[in-house]
Amino acid sequence: MIKYIVHIDGAEERLSALCEASIKDKFQGGESMAERVKNRLDKEMESVAKNKFATIYLHHYDLIHDNQLIPSQYFVYGTAASSVICFLLGITKENPLDLQLPLYDEFFSGVEGTREPEIGLEVDIRVYDKIIQLINGLPGVQKGVPSYGRILIIPKRNSEFEPCDIEEDLLYQYAISVNSECTFLAQLEEKTGVYLADADIGETLRRVTSGRYCREDLFEKLMEYGVERKQALHVSEVVKNGYGRNEIVFSKCEEILRKHNIPEKMIEECRKTKFLPSRACVAEEEQIQVRLWYYKTNYPREYEELFAKLS
Repeated sequence: MIKYIVHIDGAEERLSALCEASIKDKFQGGESMAERVKNRLDKEMESVAKNKFATIYLHHYDLIHDNQLIPSQYFVYGTAASSVICFLLGITKENPLDLQLPLYDEFFSGVEGTREPEIGLEVDIRVYDKIIQLINGLPGVQKGVPSYGRILIIPKRNSEFEPCDIEEDLLYQYAISVNSECTFLAQLEEKTGVYLADADIGETLRRVTSGRYCREDLFEKLMEYGVERKQALHVSEVVKNGYGRNEIVFSKCEEILRKHNIPEKMIEECRKTKFLPSRACVAEEEQIQVRLWYYKTNYPREYEELFAKLS
């Protein structure tokens, strides 16, 4: 089903220029990593150009930078966390290559390279309304309509359609909601006067191991059992969304699993799973937790005072 995605002239060129400039800025003297990032960027840009997704990235870039959001005020989930484009734009905080998070093209852009970018943005409650207001002023957007934690993006009228005639399901949605931990963390920074930069916690984050089982783990394990790559992706996506609990949906997956002699215990775990995060999403979550841990350890009085006030 084709959705109405905002596309503005020159979007690919602007996106490419921003990413190229970011590579030069972030990797001065690091030619090896710069080359690896550039190769990943070229691969992601193929899908962007093919599907005219550039405006989606640029809109999120504008929402974060025009609001001058600092790292504590927002958290990004979804496959965006494994996207080098999102990292170069400052949408996500950690280089997926630096964290050794492999980019499975299927997870990020779909088997046919047509999957829409999955960028979920959770923010400090104090900036939420401002972000919603800014959406209405984004290039190519007629109006943003809040709807259950998502914003329906109504494109400006053009020769192809009249916005009022578009079915809601065909509108692209920006996943933007409030995150109380972001609010707590931002207020901790203000209370202590200490603002952590990404570089201050980067090494700490790299030493943190979540131990959480992720969708890539399932994907890799299925292929170890000989499941074809496309089928392994399908099963991983079904389990990721918790659809394994739906017998009708899971029945085809179960056929694939039994055909490849997947252990019964593993099949049962797939059936019971409610949600399976990506490794990159876990890394983004740990960004928040490491920051909170820093303040709780180094500024316990301020931490407890604020925690008691907000509880």
